[in-house]
Amino acid sequence: MRESNVADKTVRDPATQLLINQTASQPSWAVHQAWRNIRDAALKATGAKGAELASTPERVDYLLNEGLVSQDVYELALTMRGLYDEVREEPGALTPTAASDFVEAAAKLVEVLRAVRVVPPDVPELA
Repeated sequence: MRESNVADKTVRDPATQLLINQTASQPSWAVHQAWRNIRDAALKATGAKGAELASTPERVDYLLNEGLVSQDVYELALTMRGLYDEVREEPGALTPTAASDFVEAAAKLVEVLRAVRVVPPDVPELA
């Protein structure tokens, strides 16, 4: 993610910091909220097309195929989804440190997705 030119300011973002603080007492809740942030950013990034796609990985795959995100971003989204599924299956196995790492990585992924701009096919681009 460092190669994506996303500044490390995401960790200082108040919402991200709040989730990181929450990992100490409610790590699975913080991870769930971080995943929701990823999901929402991917949906918004895909525009109208996102509503047609069933999952976050499908939305990020669409962005990859459109040349709007890199392969690394797509792979990170898949990895994050896998980790999120593990947390859902065994929330008690999650440590605060692992939850904090997830939240930080999620924040960086969200920043990348928020930078994506899909132009709807029926709206001409402005020159």
